[in-house]
Amino acid sequence: MPARRLAPRRANRGRRRLGLALAETDRIEGDSESPADLPEPDPRGPLRRCLATAAVRDKAELVRFVVGPEGAVVPDVDGRLPGKGMYLSAEAAAFARAVAKNPFARAARAPVRVPADLAALTAAALTRRCLAHLGLAKRSGQLVAGFDKVRESLKSGKVSVLVQACDASEDGRGRMRALATGLPAVERFTSAELAAAIGRDHVVHMVLTPGKLAKAFLADIARLDGLLPFVPETGATTAGRDPGKPQSGDRVVVPREEMDPETGMGGRTTRARG
Repeated sequence: MPARRLAPRRANRGRRRLGLALAETDRIEGDSESPADLPEPDPRGPLRRCLATAAVRDKAELVRFVVGPEGAVVPDVDGRLPGKGMYLSAEAAAFARAVAKNPFARAARAPVRVPADLAALTAAALTRRCLAHLGLAKRSGQLVAGFDKVRESLKSGKVSVLVQACDASEDGRGRMRALATGLPAVERFTSAELAAAIGRDHVVHMVLTPGKLAKAFLADIARLDGLLPFVPETGATTAGRDPGKPQSGDRVVVPREEMDPETGMGGRTTRARG
């Protein structure tokens, strides 16, 4: 009789242990890697391994890829496309190595074609995603636009990131940056791109308030800036750019580690010098 009463308890304990083990495996799975090959879990979030460098990082810092219907690698910056996920660090060197060595074929265990312009395709997808964040922030009341309103928001201190058109006058942008000391300042997009993103005819200055959208925007800007050599400047192409060196005038956002994990606040920007 006692044995019969203990048996269900033992079974429940076994199921709980199995559930915890499966949950931990899911958290650090690498899609293209065995979880046993990965280091101890990182408290920041799910971990993935870069195919090009073998570095293990937070999934949010990497770019996911899948094999498309035509057998070519497709960037999945939203992380939603069906298929086996494979990851690269958002760095120019990692992409260059992936194009040259094609580690995707081994990970997919099938013939895979890697487009020569994989980095440029990924940068374009990340650009669209960043602009979509701004549109969503505007609709949800987490974005303020316009010189006067942005200036007042910066003075109030309830701001997470400053966004300015890269083709606006340096004088106006400089005055805003002076008010945004200690905040990340993004000057990656043109006035036309910013205006289209939030449904306006013209916009130069905007700010995001603290929250998940600001954090997501900064995370994607960090990934985009990792591919800086492959991001065309306004009205230009990447032709003539040194693929391993930022160009004069490029705006670079500091890594996510220097930002508040909850609000996305903090950090700084630097201007690359030729």
